[in-house]
Amino acid sequence: MDVVVEYMVQKKSTAKDLLLKIGAAAGSLLLLFIALLLSQVSPFLTAFGLIICIGVVYFAYRYITSLDVEYEYTIVNGEMDIDKIIARRKRKRLLTVKLTSFEQFGKFRFSDHDHVEYDSRVYSCEDPKSENAWYAVFSHRELGNTLLVFTPNGRMMEAFDVYVPKGARR
Repeated sequence: MDVVVEYMVQKKSTAKDLLLKIGAAAGSLLLLFIALLLSQVSPFLTAFGLIICIGVVYFAYRYITSLDVEYEYTIVNGEMDIDKIIARRKRKRLLTVKLTSFEQFGKFRFSDHDHVEYDSRVYSCEDPKSENAWYAVFSHRELGNTLLVFTPNGRMMEAFDVYVPKGARR
């Protein structure tokens, strides 16, 4: 019988995300103001200014909404896929890993991993500072020695109980 578990997590906005959104909005307003000033100079520039305004609004919207990120975890027969979903319009596969390859697995605390050298760090969680954040360390063929930080739910934890080696639990 196949074991299939899916779970989706929305990344919480950080102060950096908020500053990027505000900066994009402010920059867009500045470009709109400049385009409107150019449109006052001549009739030809009026059409050009209108095109610039439409483009600025479109690209500002695309950029600001691209900062809204979700992660989807899928476990199928002991193999976990993690996808990054950007603004509910673009999906990118972050990694695929066999749960049996976990060398370490447990609750995540920054202080435990601050000074440890990893080839790759993959943060696919709501918030790494959350009490619900878990971590796994494993060797990946493309990413090398990898630290994965994620936010599983209860059904996923049951799947981990089945597939993650007992010696990996911390």
